[in-house]
Amino acid sequence: MVRNDQWDEAAGLWEQVLNDPDPKIAGRAAYNLAVFREIEGDMDGAIEYADKATALFPNGTTRSYRGVLQDRVYALQKLDEQLGPEE
Repeated sequence: MVRNDQWDEAAGLWEQVLNDPDPKIAGRAAYNLAVFREIEGDMDGAIEYADKATALFPNGTTRSYRGVLQDRVYALQKLDEQLGPEE
């Protein structure tokens, strides 16, 4: 679905397996949902799913992505500060 740019449909499937008893499957679903949320511009949601992915299936990829998201949030905040309020 992702290859065909059907992200909403893919996200629906990932949400269905998010509570899978296999932590590897659930963790990968959470990771994919984090990516989806980031693409949608929902950085808070992306971080939430990245945290869930790390809790369910801790590995270098999930931990690293959480850090990348936090760096991106910081960069966006810095950009907002530099641009200042619109007049």
